[in-house]
Amino acid sequence: MDVNSDAKVVDAAISNFVKESTEKIEKVETGQSVTYRVIGGDLRRMYDPYRVTFSFIPVEGKENEMCLAEWKAEFEPLTPETPPPLKAKDAALGFLKWFEKFELTC
Repeated sequence: MDVNSDAKVVDAAISNFVKESTEKIEKVETGQSVTYRVIGGDLRRMYDPYRVTFSFIPVEGKENEMCLAEWKAEFEPLTPETPPPLKAKDAALGFLKWFEKFELTC
């Protein structure tokens, strides 16, 4: 598996939606989740706040072998005309699917 080419596919999916983004990590729960807030760029010009949490929940009975990945976005459109960030959801799901290609160990 070529990790670099896989990363380029994820980067391309995201760059087709967001040309510029600056994030600030707000919270890290080691081995469980990471939360960041967009503080600049394209999404920040459409939503405030725009906060994302990636969570990894161990599967009961297979805690050292398998986990469920979850993506949650909290956002508030700056104007009533601003559409929901559906492409951001697609990009996040693509990012999570990218993890399926790796065998991770604790």
